[in-house]
Amino acid sequence: MEVKPPRKAPIGRSIGELSPFSSNSQQAVSYEYTLHNGRKVMFQKVIVPADQVETLTFAHDMNKRIAADLTRASLSLLINSIARQQYQPVIAQRIKGKYAALDGTRRRQAAIFAGVGLEILFCDEELTPAEVKALSKELQTAKEHSIRDNGRVFATLLSDDPMKTQAEIAELEGFTQGYVSKALQAWEIPQEIINLFEFPSDLTFSQFAEISKIIKVIIGKKIPLEEIILLTEVKPGTSNDEVIDFIREAAEINKVVKVTAKPKKFLELNAKKWANSKRVKDKTTITLNRATSEEYALIEAYIVKVMKGTKES
Repeated sequence: MEVKPPRKAPIGRSIGELSPFSSNSQQAVSYEYTLHNGRKVMFQKVIVPADQVETLTFAHDMNKRIAADLTRASLSLLINSIARQQYQPVIAQRIKGKYAALDGTRRRQAAIFAGVGLEILFCDEELTPAEVKALSKELQTAKEHSIRDNGRVFATLLSDDPMKTQAEIAELEGFTQGYVSKALQAWEIPQEIINLFEFPSDLTFSQFAEISKIIKVIIGKKIPLEEIILLTEVKPGTSNDEVIDFIREAAEINKVVKVTAKPKKFLELNAKKWANSKRVKDKTTITLNRATSEEYALIEAYIVKVMKGTKES
């Protein structure tokens, strides 16, 4: 993609704000983008006021990011940064007077949390799905998409073409079939459960697998999901592993605890001299307390005879 911008001032909050409703918006700096297919599209820059960011902007349907997974905690560094200055504009398509973000949904959400305006580079021309996909992939320079981000994309591809296989999706998107399968599993987890995590984008495959197991038990027990949410108290700073443990506890799912056999005392001469045994399946442990060397030698010799089948009469 080739970009031909004119000379302009550095991007930042020092630039005069251009409201989409202001007549000054016609003076916005224009950029010419050459898309992957050679088509040239003009983009213009505008700054959406802080009180209109949430209502005038949204994630484009082709954007991989899951907006609900962008939590305040996971965006804390970006929130602090964008509150001071926005270094890169959000790339968007203007659709029915609103801006559909092709790239920059993390910046959009951070601006909402920070309560600041949002700088957007937008086009009015309609883009094809192929152009949006190529442009998003080329512009994607921020944090790598999460497992669930990709899972949503894979699920959309399956929905659009039910005959498509996971192997075909893997080849199309540049992933292994195993990754596609696990990402789809992650995407199937209810958003209400994902909302319990401060850092959902950091969840690993093994953690998603554990959550999926818990969800299956919850469904099997016919426990309302709302009840699980209410019983799961998560405070700021709680790690993802701890949240999983809390969900498990709320569903009353306990890890199997091995029952250890208690020793059985079969001889007690006094408080200090005794013998006991403990048997677990085919293993027997005998404990002798205060046995003399001579006594131990006799007992050991007797055990040898018994084990060899030469028990004395």
